[in-house]
Amino acid sequence: MSSPLVTLRIPASLSALGASASCLGLALDSWSTAEVWASQELTAPEPETADGARARQAMEAVWKTAGVDGPPARVLVRNDASPASAVGTREASIVAGLMAANDLAGGPMEQSALLALGVELGGRAQGLAASLLGGLQMATAWEGGVATCGTPLPLGITLVLFLLEETPDAEGVPIGPAPQFALDGWRVALLVNAMASSRLEELSFHEALQPNSLYPHCPPKRLTCAGAMIGGALAALPAREGGALVALTRGKEMTIAYEMAEAARQSGLQGVIKIARPSTRGAYIASRTPAVV
Repeated sequence: MSSPLVTLRIPASLSALGASASCLGLALDSWSTAEVWASQELTAPEPETADGARARQAMEAVWKTAGVDGPPARVLVRNDASPASAVGTREASIVAGLMAANDLAGGPMEQSALLALGVELGGRAQGLAASLLGGLQMATAWEGGVATCGTPLPLGITLVLFLLEETPDAEGVPIGPAPQFALDGWRVALLVNAMASSRLEELSFHEALQPNSLYPHCPPKRLTCAGAMIGGALAALPAREGGALVALTRGKEMTIAYEMAEAARQSGLQGVIKIARPSTRGAYIASRTPAVV
């Protein structure tokens, strides 16, 4: 029986965690499995999903950049059945293609170059870094590649996600938070320090991380974040992935989820609740079949 050329496991990720413009990404314990098959071995191929097509595009980009001829291939990407499996799979599928192609070609490209190529393909640097490396990652794209820096994650943290529909809020203001670069840098510093020191409870005392400060012109989002705090969250933050509002907590997940959903309902904000945990492990190759590229 034939086997895939390479099989990978890739965590989903949240991009732009916190009120920063773009620098923080967090890997989630919600996984995709990507299988790269030689095209001729798929006599009855499964329909190629958007994630599979995206991964194959990333593979072809790696081979073109590295100047090698890759085998004709088809990529099958399957997301796991966890409640958060629909979150952050775009960057995961790009990482799958980048890693698979580089492995099949003998590893000609460095990590930063792969991440930079992923950004060119439409991925967010921080989400790509989180899916590739795991944990909480700061990432910035520049001409020479993507610079990354990991931050330790505290034990026992859970995320309650409120994923907004792609619609404007009641005031006609786009869902994404308006950039406030000086203040955002301060918020990022607070969040990273709380994560690294495992003192998440300190976040609830910082005015810069409270709903009134995060969303002065968006009452529905402000009230939804306030609901998370009422439910017992340690902090309530935005994330660009899915237009999410993210509550950080150690317990009381169902209470927080209820309070967020109820506050959103009362303020007319549409979305769904997901509960997830972070992953300290990044993407990895689960198996490979020797092949000549």
